[in-house]
Amino acid sequence: MPKLHTKTLQALTSFDAGSIVRDDGGLWGKVTMTSKGPSVSFSYRYRVGAKTRDFGCGSWPGRSLADIRAARNAAAELVRQGRDPIDERAASKAAEKAKANVLTVRGLFDLWKAAELSSRKDQGAEPLRAFEKDIFLIFGKQPAANVTKGKYLDHLDSIKVRAPSLANKLAGYLVTMYAWGVKRELVPTNPMFGITKKDVGGADGEGDRVLPDAELRTLHHALENAGLQDATRTALRVLLGTAARSNELLRARRADIDLEARTWFIPAAHSKNGKPHLIHLSDWVIPHVEKLLAFAGGSAWLMPDQTDPLQHVHNKTLVNAVADRQCGMYGRKTEGRSLNYPHALEVGSERWTPHDLRRTAATLMGDLGIPPDVIDKCLNHTERNVVRRTYQRSIKAEEQAAAWRVLGEKLAVLMP
Repeated sequence: MPKLHTKTLQALTSFDAGSIVRDDGGLWGKVTMTSKGPSVSFSYRYRVGAKTRDFGCGSWPGRSLADIRAARNAAAELVRQGRDPIDERAASKAAEKAKANVLTVRGLFDLWKAAELSSRKDQGAEPLRAFEKDIFLIFGKQPAANVTKGKYLDHLDSIKVRAPSLANKLAGYLVTMYAWGVKRELVPTNPMFGITKKDVGGADGEGDRVLPDAELRTLHHALENAGLQDATRTALRVLLGTAARSNELLRARRADIDLEARTWFIPAAHSKNGKPHLIHLSDWVIPHVEKLLAFAGGSAWLMPDQTDPLQHVHNKTLVNAVADRQCGMYGRKTEGRSLNYPHALEVGSERWTPHDLRRTAATLMGDLGIPPDVIDKCLNHTERNVVRRTYQRSIKAEEQAAAWRVLGEKLAVLMP
């Protein structure tokens, strides 16, 4: 049979509509007319057993005759191999559809959040925040069924270095999310099955939260817009600039502050280890201490109780003020509560406490090159090792003052 030519197809008219044109190799086409002219839908006719089937090869002029013949040749080769090109095409389309519909880690999380987390007090805000920051960037677009236990643990190990408790929290979320997906046959197995805190971040310590530079910059602005009392806002900055404990500041007396000597004396009765401590005030922290003195008015306390100036504020004042502004981090319900700033102090992906400011200050000192022994003295830690304790006694006040000074210089950059 002679081959068709493009000129033959171009010469077709409305009188040819419905007619059949044929090419060699089992290729044939049916003519139709459109507003743009003739169109020919080509198929390749072949036999499978006793059946005759037609495999679509495309329409001219949308596809060239050369391309249509190439499709015919590919189909003919499959027939030669004993395969059905129509079945092969259907299988290929099904595979593509399945690939397009693969449930990703992000997709599994979204389903889990909608079905389960929406009933939580925070409606899943805290898990979402944690996944957005530490899971989706790495695994979000990967098929949920393909991510292995090893991949997740490797990633969680890298998080453990900076935040063990966050690594534990993420592991718990992953275990629960996959368990939910397995029950609903969304994923075949739970790659995190059997994983415990011991395998990830270890038992949660009382504190391991350190605010990095970026979060301190964020906190600097958040403090100004969190609806805090002036004394509370200022006290948090003093904690960061002195590495003192919250209760030591809350029980500080006006007489303990010597602005001329630039010191704050913590008597033994007010320190955790029962030993007196002298803090040297940096250029950065001095203005904040002066503000506290001004806010205190004529009270003998640096932070007097508003209802009874003869007493210092409650020991939970700072802790509660900070927690009430991190409702999402604590999973607290905000509806029906008289909280005007429930998320104002949510910084990073983990909750923080006033005590974490002390740990952050110590970490900054270490990053700035302050020797660990000097940092321990600045924190008024008690060294259990007798030899080291004897050595620490020789650390001069000048070394501690220098440590607080460089800390203040760093904070002046981060929180001017």
